[in-house]
Amino acid sequence: MTDTAADLDVSLPDRIFSLHQPMTKLKIVDFSIHALLPLAAGILYYWLAATFYSVPGGGYIPDGLWAYALFSSILIVWDRKINITWLSFAALTSIFFEIMQYLRLIRGTGDIIDVVIYLIFGSIAIITNRFFSTGYNHSFSHKTTQSAK
Repeated sequence: MTDTAADLDVSLPDRIFSLHQPMTKLKIVDFSIHALLPLAAGILYYWLAATFYSVPGGGYIPDGLWAYALFSSILIVWDRKINITWLSFAALTSIFFEIMQYLRLIRGTGDIIDVVIYLIFGSIAIITNRFFSTGYNHSFSHKTTQSAK
């Protein structure tokens, strides 16, 4: 079965909650590795820091893992195609929350290093996207080839 133009022009909520396009095994594995695993590692890191008090990297490593998971999730939702609008929204939202913390409008420290960490780890997700998207390209081209036979 090939994708029609109507299938490719689908809103974000329809892509996430669609009943007629269930999440593929490839996407589930991709999401597990690039979103859930970094979030779990960040939670574990916070727990270790709270338990043992001396964990290298301060709070920056969990922040970076959170940013990587966020950017990766956006890429995965869009089938590893770079969507500048959503990626920019994620980056700007992260910066906005740091500014709000700095101004003491919400709880937190408002650290410029947090912003740098978010942008570095988000960039890592984008830069490595080409490598991880090869599975999508192979999977989709294989389906198209099979359906043409």
